[in-house]
Parts: sequence; C-alpha cells; structure tokens
Amino acid sequence: MVGPGVPPSAIEANSMGNGMEGGVSEFLQFDGVAERRGSIVRLTAVDDNGFIEIATSDVSLDEGRVQVRQGASATSMGEPHTSDANARPNSTSLQGQCPSGITCCIGSVQLCCDDFRIIGTCKGAWGCAKTFTP
Repeated sequence: MVGPGVPPSAIEANSMGNGMEGGVSEFLQFDGVAERRGSIVRLTAVDDNGFIEIATSDVSLDEGRVQVRQGASATSMGEPHTSDANARPNSTSLQGQCPSGITCCIGSVQLCCDDFRIIGTCKGAWGCAKTFTP
C-alpha cells in the first residue's frame, strides 16, 4: 500500500503511470492509500471510508502521494460507511459533467454515479445510494 506513512516502494511506481502517457492529463489528489491488485489499483480512503478500484494507468504515485486521472472510470467501488449527504452538491450544478447530477465522494475524489467516472475533487464523503454497475 502507498499513502501517508507508507513507503512508495510498496508499489512499483513506474508501472502506475506518471501522468504523461498519451499527452497531458489532469491528476487529482486522492486522500487515502493505494494497493496494487494485478492490473488494477484499490484506492482506499482515509479511515477505510470507502474505496475505488481503477486501472493502474489511471493512478500516479509520487513521493507517497496518490493521484488519480480525471475522467478515468472506476471498475469497482465501495461506498463510504461514514457519509454526509448534506455535503453532496446540488444535482443541477453538475449536469454538464454528470447527466443525473448524482455523485459520490470517496477520498476527496468526486465520481459521477451514472458511469463511475472521476469528475473532480470534493470535500466530505457520501455515496451514490445505488448498486455499483460499471
């Protein structure tokens, strides 16, 4: 695992991508730890408050910091067990990025609940309140 207090050598950082493959991409800070599981990486939020699994090419590790590529889609997720639905943004404010406007926040990364695509950053934690189906 890689994250605060965990040495980057726990995962082969070179195989995770450095943000430069295929051009310039925006990477967003993930607040939690990373654990490589074959061709995917499980990103677990601080205090084990939810997780997302994502392709290794969409994760960047740099000096113990975990970052994810904006626009990447999760292959699996577990909703936060501690959730604040009041922190969820108004659904109409996100319809340009997420058709339903319904999102979840895991590890300070905001995902669209329609397709589980990473659309930005967020504060707090909340779930989709629906079953994950990629």
